[in-house]
Amino acid sequence: MTVHVVTSPRVISRKNAKRYLSEHLTFPETVTSIEEEAFMRQPRIKEITFPNGLEHIGTRAFQDCIHLQKIHIPDSLNSFDKESFSGCKALTSVRISSSVKNIPDRAFYKCRSLENLELPDGIQKIGEEAFYFANIKELQLPSTVTVLKDKAFFRCNRLTSVIIPPSVERIGEEAFHGCNHLKVLEIAHEPRYIGERVVNKATKIRCYKESKVDNYCQKNQIPTEYI
Repeated sequence: MTVHVVTSPRVISRKNAKRYLSEHLTFPETVTSIEEEAFMRQPRIKEITFPNGLEHIGTRAFQDCIHLQKIHIPDSLNSFDKESFSGCKALTSVRISSSVKNIPDRAFYKCRSLENLELPDGIQKIGEEAFYFANIKELQLPSTVTVLKDKAFFRCNRLTSVIIPPSVERIGEEAFHGCNHLKVLEIAHEPRYIGERVVNKATKIRCYKESKVDNYCQKNQIPTEYI
């Protein structure tokens, strides 16, 4: 007599993803990884609850899940790859795991409904176009962030003011450009690098007089407000 032992998967891939597909997506607690493009372009998904042992989400795993509204990310998650949730235009709220160090490029690209964003201490880098066109109302950057890559918050039109923490060494090109309602960007320290067109010319940069940031503003004809 042959005994067939059914085991719960550790990895969800494109091959076995369909068996879990539903409006409220849940996974066995054994799952530690969701692979590249596993649920890409699945309009049926509205909510995802990840297992407590999940460690990794692959490239474009949930890209263009256009009706996805909620995700519950466990603290066990320590990495996710580029474009993981890009194009999820109904997604409204995201809390990043405290174990994650880097937000990858285009992670939440064109998530146009994303209003609430919680970034925990420990985040070090925010990738290129990571929150491009998000609908974020407030932005609290952790004191651990060192790099904001190009266009990280490009066209986040609901932002009105942002404080860059002193830990930030690099502010990429157009990091806050196109944020049409951003009145003030405060940079009260001396980053090693500030890219071109970091803000619109209607935005004031709050800084110290005769600082490196002040010189940057004068050179690029950006209005200043002195601390």
